[in-house]
Amino acid sequence: MEIRFKKTKYLILTTALIFLIIVSIAPAQGLLIASNSDNIEPDELTAGIKYQSLNISLDEEIDEAMISITLGDMELYNITEEEIDDSEFSINPEEKNGFIFNETGQYNVTINWNDNTTETKFHVHPPEIEFTINAQSDISIATSGIDREYQINVSVKDFNEAPIENGNLWLISSDEDGLNESFVDEWNSSMDREGFSLDENGDMSFNFTPSEPIEIFWRIGCEETGFNESTVVEEPLLKAEDPYIEVFSPILNETIDKGHGDLSMELPFGSTHELKLLLKQADEDDDQLQNEFKIDFNGPFKECNVSSTTKYDENSSGQVGWLSFTPTGTGLEIIEINLDEDKIGAIDIYKGDYGDLKIDGPDEVAVGEKAVYNVTIYDEPIEGVNVTAGDKTLETDENGEVVFTYNSSGTVYIWAEKEENTSNYYSSWMETEVNYTYVEKNLDVTIETDQGYKVVDREIELKVTHEGEPVENATVIVDGNNKYTDSDGVTTVSFDEAGEHEVIVKNDGYKTENEIIEYGTEKITINVGETPGINLTLILTIIIGASLLLTKLRDVTE
Repeated sequence: MEIRFKKTKYLILTTALIFLIIVSIAPAQGLLIASNSDNIEPDELTAGIKYQSLNISLDEEIDEAMISITLGDMELYNITEEEIDDSEFSINPEEKNGFIFNETGQYNVTINWNDNTTETKFHVHPPEIEFTINAQSDISIATSGIDREYQINVSVKDFNEAPIENGNLWLISSDEDGLNESFVDEWNSSMDREGFSLDENGDMSFNFTPSEPIEIFWRIGCEETGFNESTVVEEPLLKAEDPYIEVFSPILNETIDKGHGDLSMELPFGSTHELKLLLKQADEDDDQLQNEFKIDFNGPFKECNVSSTTKYDENSSGQVGWLSFTPTGTGLEIIEINLDEDKIGAIDIYKGDYGDLKIDGPDEVAVGEKAVYNVTIYDEPIEGVNVTAGDKTLETDENGEVVFTYNSSGTVYIWAEKEENTSNYYSSWMETEVNYTYVEKNLDVTIETDQGYKVVDREIELKVTHEGEPVENATVIVDGNNKYTDSDGVTTVSFDEAGEHEVIVKNDGYKTENEIIEYGTEKITINVGETPGINLTLILTIIIGASLLLTKLRDVTE
């Protein structure tokens, strides 16, 4: 009786041991088969293109399966396939008659069948766009506002460089007013949704006559893809800019400004100024400007020659116009320069010698911070100087000081001026950059697991806090995938491969009345160990070992 009891006890202990081993190595939600990109075909696709089906391959025949396709935390497709009876099968969303993915990146696929789960992935690439301007690949920027027509030749291919035959292309403007016939000759009211059609080689062309500066990017889709299903391609941009302008002062013997508009210059009061304006095409590889332009001034001045029509000058390789004027007032941007009645720049006019009157103050301040300025003449503080910052003017006190407080960010021009009499006038100016105060907050990350182990396929809980308080909607990046914390600052992750994994945690900042809050980026490394799967050999080894143990015990007891 004692022997039988011992044998029964050992049998119970051995069975319990086997049960515990199996339970500890099996995932809680059924068997998780290792992730493998070979489970799906194709595993690389092009955004905006329709695929009739995706092919799944498993290691065993199954009857039915549930398939979920996600991008980050967003589920795009949830498909149930029945009556499969095979290890290989195709999936197709019936309601859409094919797959269209308009976002680029890595997509995750989860397949559930018979209490088993496998995970795989595929990557979606953007289409490739090339274009030429007037069939001259050297031109990269068109010139706007000169009524010049360009022919834009566009070629669109998938990521394998195969043409997107008979596809659709939409032009998207960075301008809030959008595109119209003043940019694209073929444009009509339906172009916003219908777009242009590509030919069998994935090519198309259109005439481009930009009336003003603009940047254009693209939306691409196959023949069956509508606007909302198309994908956005931001590079390369089609650009148009105003003509290039140089302003030269013979009196100062220097170029006082140059660029594509928004010119800013300084000239002294009390002199007659002659200016040479040179206009060229926006891209030096483009044809030279043949158009004549009207240039003129607006502001307080004695008229000398304040309006001119440019002429082509072969020596300068561009359109040249001459202007002369005598300013009768002073101030910032007091004289405007116009090109064909559109403002292209402004001139500051100052009196006196900058060396006589000086203004000194902070180059940078924060919003809401006091900005103290000191005004001196020959290094002595001077009272009663008018100091203008933006739209506010104050007088210096007996110490030559004024104090401004700014309630918004940006560049502020501070102008100081004092008129002693009709012959003595002193002025000076400076700039102050007003910024928001930046406050950086650190993120703390703690790690927890369900059983204290960090192993393959087992959920790991991450908690993100700042000074002990949970951080909601923090982004947790694991192997290129984004997860987001809940209201308790918690999210769960798992890994399908053993080894060291870098986890990046960050959070969007926000702005208060006078501060910009930014969170630092936290990086941690999680060392993930192997999780033994349900291995038949292991189970048989355990069972045989247990049987041998029982046999040995029986021999001993007998």
